[in-house]
Amino acid sequence: MGVGLGKFGLIRPFLIASITLLICVENIVSQYNAGLIQQEHLYGMLLVLFVLSMLTFLLGAHTIKNFITARKAVEKERVDSFTGLYTLSQLQEDISPRNNVVLIYIDLKPTLSKLNGLGHQGQAQLMRQLSQYLAQNTEYLQRAYLPPFANGLICFAPRLPYINTELKKLIQLLDDFYFYFEDSSVSLVKRTIQCVDIAESDNVEALVSKLCQQRPQSNLAINWLDAASTSKSKLNKLSFIQSCFRENKFELYCQPYLALNTKNTGSYFEVLLRLNQDDSRVMSPAEFFPLIHEFGLEIELDEWVITNTFCKLSQNIVDWDNLGKCSINLTAKALNSPSLAHNIRLHADIYGVPLKKVCFEITESDALRNESIAIQNLSLLREAGCTIALDDFGTGYASFDYLRRLPLDVLKVDGSFVKDIVSSENDRIIVQAISQVANSMKLVTVAEFVESEAHIETLKSLNIQFAQGFGVAKPLPLQDYLKKLSNKA
Repeated sequence: MGVGLGKFGLIRPFLIASITLLICVENIVSQYNAGLIQQEHLYGMLLVLFVLSMLTFLLGAHTIKNFITARKAVEKERVDSFTGLYTLSQLQEDISPRNNVVLIYIDLKPTLSKLNGLGHQGQAQLMRQLSQYLAQNTEYLQRAYLPPFANGLICFAPRLPYINTELKKLIQLLDDFYFYFEDSSVSLVKRTIQCVDIAESDNVEALVSKLCQQRPQSNLAINWLDAASTSKSKLNKLSFIQSCFRENKFELYCQPYLALNTKNTGSYFEVLLRLNQDDSRVMSPAEFFPLIHEFGLEIELDEWVITNTFCKLSQNIVDWDNLGKCSINLTAKALNSPSLAHNIRLHADIYGVPLKKVCFEITESDALRNESIAIQNLSLLREAGCTIALDDFGTGYASFDYLRRLPLDVLKVDGSFVKDIVSSENDRIIVQAISQVANSMKLVTVAEFVESEAHIETLKSLNIQFAQGFGVAKPLPLQDYLKKLSNKA
């Protein structure tokens, strides 16, 4: 206890109190020896001095206890217990006395998403190692902070005239960084930093939130955030996508398949989606789907597509025997909804659509967060008569593992293996192997990105059953295609 007193500034007061106590005792004893006070008075005064000294030490101990408790509370608030890094509270305090600084967010999500096997301990170690590495190799990034609900580190630097040069040096440092874990070393998968100027009057917490949520623009390693326009921009985006639902600006398109053998009769096609702009321009999913994902509207979009597709099928199909399969894409988020299968069956009943004519495609490049619910939905849909297709096979998260676990009927070979199949022997061997596996498992195969007659002939020789691509048919409005189909009937 005595060693630690100096940490709390109590040595000097205790020393003064002890000297004062000794002087008082000496004075009392001197008066007793001189016969100025009686013995009983002597004992009484010594007892009073003893009680006062004990109260002084108890008060000091209580003060120390309160100080330790308060310090632990501050540390708990300002230091993340798991990673040992400083939190947003400490960042706010460190920035408060400074003017004109730049907040820097180092995005580690691309790296962490590829290292799922690390676990929380490994991820924490990555952040600690990177923080120490930056502190050792830069003058201005001596502390790294852990932003809440984000996969990255926050730092700050003074807003110097040559800040862009310093940021380029930071990118080079990130390029040279290696994370060491269990006798292995890896570099960062994709190093991007987000930067924003911050003034004394700015809300640090709000800016950190915007900085961490901001997506990198194009492929730039250094991205600057315009704090003034970000909120307005996001509000405009949300308003735009909500108006698309409200005003029914989405339009259903489709792309027909070609059956590569004579056993398959009827028309087969995949339902696609486009977005009509006010200037008569049609947007593809690559342009508007990032907004759907940003605001978490995947389930609403899937429901719109299913409902409107069933409605058009009901209005236009006279003889269901003329329809082979209508394929509809489902997002991973929709598959994780426990009510998906029930809602689809309900809409099928409302519009009188036989589900044996419907195929639902799931994209392999999308991870299933709750696989048990997804499998349950797919199983219920198959029981109702639907077929299930695995899209983009070979490019995503699980490939053959999904093939083994998910209830499937159709395998769609990703176009990256098909587009060069005529000239690439490696691609031909890969597609042949996929075809053999699918046929052994009694799965129907569909090849995407079929662009020529040469593609078609090659795929026939590999026992692929359907072809899809511009070499077969270009996308067209679903309404027009269904009218042609009904006229043939």
